[in-house]
Amino acid sequence: MRLVPFERVVAEDRKIDNLASLLVAEEGPGILAWLVAGARRYFSGDKDLTGPRSVQLATTAYAETEDSTGRFLTDTCKIADGLRAEQSQLYGAYSRWCAEEGATPASARAFAARVRETLGMTSPKEMVLSNSRKYCPGIGLLVADEEPQP
Repeated sequence: MRLVPFERVVAEDRKIDNLASLLVAEEGPGILAWLVAGARRYFSGDKDLTGPRSVQLATTAYAETEDSTGRFLTDTCKIADGLRAEQSQLYGAYSRWCAEEGATPASARAFAARVRETLGMTSPKEMVLSNSRKYCPGIGLLVADEEPQP
């Protein structure tokens, strides 16, 4: 997904009704040729779809703003050897954090996958099982004094 910033504002007296239809009618063959040339370039090996710097910056800013899981992990967790957090408690804390932030939480499965990815785990089997509970090794929830819970 790419976010394309539209920073220009067209004055009301300069707006054109049905601009898309007008462009297709007057410039359709040129637009189609441009699209086909880009597709040929892409499929012939030049797969660079990074786009201009303004699109890259807008996309990155949007992704960081909308990444509630990443923000939660950065804001409320510490990643370090020797720490562990119970998976359901971690997701519960995330859900409460999302409610406070006005964010929509990811599903428990998507959240767990993101935590494993952040911790460098390649499989759910790398979770620590103790007393029928799953723990995420290497992560702890921060408490008010900024120390992770053991």
